[in-house]
Amino acid sequence: MIQKISSQRIERKREQRLHALLQSALELVMQDGLAGLTMQKLAERQDYAVGALYRYFKSKDALLAALQRQVISDFAQVIHSADLNFKQQEVTQNPDPLDQPEKCSEALARLLLASEVYFQLPKICPQRFRLLYEMTISPEPLLGLQEGFLVMQVALPLFKQLEDRFEQAAQVKAIGAGSASQRAILYWSSLQGLLPLEKLTRFVPLYDLAKLRLELENTLLLGMGAHSEDIKAARNKLKKCVAQSEFLTLFESLIERKLP
Repeated sequence: MIQKISSQRIERKREQRLHALLQSALELVMQDGLAGLTMQKLAERQDYAVGALYRYFKSKDALLAALQRQVISDFAQVIHSADLNFKQQEVTQNPDPLDQPEKCSEALARLLLASEVYFQLPKICPQRFRLLYEMTISPEPLLGLQEGFLVMQVALPLFKQLEDRFEQAAQVKAIGAGSASQRAILYWSSLQGLLPLEKLTRFVPLYDLAKLRLELENTLLLGMGAHSEDIKAARNKLKKCVAQSEFLTLFESLIERKLP
């Protein structure tokens, strides 16, 4: 029994050190970009010998993969929790779940909610967003094959959440039939492509990110067979959800935990 308690204590301390290292690594990424993250800099920041870091991460790739896995896992949890909150509100506010227009607008609102949460991430957790964004947008491979597979084990369930929403939207005829996996990738990548335009809004007011995002979402959903009146109703649902939801506190809790 004593040995078991001692082992658990050692494991907790190791996890605490690991979390501290990941937080420092995340701060380095925010300060100097991914290129500025080195084992030497991390060791100096935490007052470690470089060799001691290799007890936690066998290489820089392993460190970067650990960061990415944590960021993706946190983000997936926020999206999942936001969706649960939304569905609970729908049960309370809509007594007739079999009403066809209600089913369509609810299914579309869940898709719009996913992008709403994503566009909040750079405002509330810029460090995590920068890492997530560079991982998915950069044309350069950031990880070796082995470490990349470990990250994808966490990333694929995140895309699966979005796939499930497209599939459900098709089932209730909010959109037409089609490949949910392809739609999830196209929807996500299209929204990602908008984000670099934000820096241009200082010079070209036409590039208003919020308006462009709304137009892009509408265009994508209409192209998949959604009706404009259902999209409008979905946006009204989303507006109420964001006003009443506490999903932003989930982002804030990530910051308070000091975990990447």
